[in-house]
Amino acid sequence: MSVDQTITELSGTLAQLSTLVAHINGQISGITGRINLTLDNFDQAVANLAKDAGSVTYKVGETVQQVPNSWVFYLLFITLIVVFLLLSVVLLLNLVTKAHAIYVIMKSKNDDSERKLMSEKQSFTRSSRPRSSMRHVQIPMENEPRRLGPPPRETNSIDRPYQRRTDDAGKYNMEQPPRQYGVRLEV
Repeated sequence: MSVDQTITELSGTLAQLSTLVAHINGQISGITGRINLTLDNFDQAVANLAKDAGSVTYKVGETVQQVPNSWVFYLLFITLIVVFLLLSVVLLLNLVTKAHAIYVIMKSKNDDSERKLMSEKQSFTRSSRPRSSMRHVQIPMENEPRRLGPPPRETNSIDRPYQRRTDDAGKYNMEQPPRQYGVRLEV
């Protein structure tokens, strides 16, 4: 009986497998049907696009034929393209030159001659006569500009700036008796 029971179990398993295969086949046929529908829609869209492109090409051809001496416009258009290409090359070369100059500046350590850019290295001459404008006003600078803040401290020198020497009493001699009246302030 064990052989009959095994055969019965195998036939049940095969029946379940056939049901599963039929279900998978139904799903695959549904998926392939939807894929075919999507591909047909895509094919129709591409055909419509090709048809529209053909009609635009035809209209452009008709328009070009109506313009007399259209070669002049084509030549102008090609010239404009060439000018833009040359301009882009010049801008690219300018960018590369500036990037190289920045690289040289960053690479050099203490050499001042290499820190200058090309425009600063070129020598130029100016006229010896200075330009003067009628609207320009020149105000002379003081001989010694005023210094703000405390004077710098010097430890090695006896005479410090902005301080009276000890051997010069000057007008503020403390040994004289102070006057009570008639003192003028000298500025």
